[in-house]
Amino acid sequence: MQTKQEMFLDLMGQRDVQFIIPVYQRSYAWTEKQCDDLWHDINRAGRIGSVHFIGTVLYKAESMASGDQARQLALIDGQQRIATLTLLLASFRTYLREHEGVLEEIDAVQLDKQYLHALDGAEGGCKLILSRLDRNTMVAVINETPLPEDSAERVTENLEFFREKMAAEDFDPQTFWTGLLHLLLIDAELGDGDHAQYVFDSMNSKGMPLTTADLVRNRFLIAESHEEQTRLYKEYWLPIESMFDDDKEATKLNNAIKGWLAVNLPGVHARSRDEVYSVFKHFIDEVYEGTTEEMLQDLRAFAKMYAENFKFNEVKKFRSEGSDEWHNEIRDGIKKDIASKMPYRFSQGGF
Repeated sequence: MQTKQEMFLDLMGQRDVQFIIPVYQRSYAWTEKQCDDLWHDINRAGRIGSVHFIGTVLYKAESMASGDQARQLALIDGQQRIATLTLLLASFRTYLREHEGVLEEIDAVQLDKQYLHALDGAEGGCKLILSRLDRNTMVAVINETPLPEDSAERVTENLEFFREKMAAEDFDPQTFWTGLLHLLLIDAELGDGDHAQYVFDSMNSKGMPLTTADLVRNRFLIAESHEEQTRLYKEYWLPIESMFDDDKEATKLNNAIKGWLAVNLPGVHARSRDEVYSVFKHFIDEVYEGTTEEMLQDLRAFAKMYAENFKFNEVKKFRSEGSDEWHNEIRDGIKKDIASKMPYRFSQGGF
């Protein structure tokens, strides 16, 4: 792994670089609170002229630049910060266009070409390509085209938040731009011999903590190629997520994963997010002998049974969802369904 200190704008200002968010990454999730904190950090750095450290950006090259194609970098850690800063830059582009000549160092056209677009064109030319439900919304924001009907709320809400900040009477564009120039990060690029998951697990970035489902999804898909990640995500993980309605915090899905592990590792108990993920890593590394796709097939089948029982058998009314008693009720309630409808291929575990 190669690491170096680099200014944020230098990283984003590389003309032939495009950051791609892998499909296993969670959706864009920063709230107004994180955006407000970043806003104040940038303006503080601009006022005092001091460097502000924003964390580590971890990525791995997916392709090299050639002809009219940019060098694609799979962003493994740092999505939330890079996406939020991209929204900031898009908002500032609008401000500079509406206040032409307000800064000598940069204008809207320069900012757009240098920091928001890797190459000319539509989606393929954007400097940042998000994944899943956020992709089309961010592309529209960067390209200044109409937003899709099913726009990603966090993307549009945070964009509007920054625009309102810049519309305030006390906004100083010179201070803000100086602050952006003082954002420092650790640029970490994985090589062919580096294990992306081990590095990812050891890093704690700022922002919202990952859920159990986030960690499990990443572990399933991170070692696969970009094409295989996309296929497995669409065929297995997206249907799993779609089984649980109104589950923004992934509470139901997290509990389904707990139940799946309880069925396959009887006698092993885990309560917290870290404990569940630790048990999952033990299972996938030391117990299970099948392929990633076979495990995803089994988890998808279990999740379907779990979701059906949650909906029709009133599992949601159980008294204490985090207790051993609750998980025993889950196992007793769906064991027969699973045994009759889902062929397990696990070499160990079982009922």
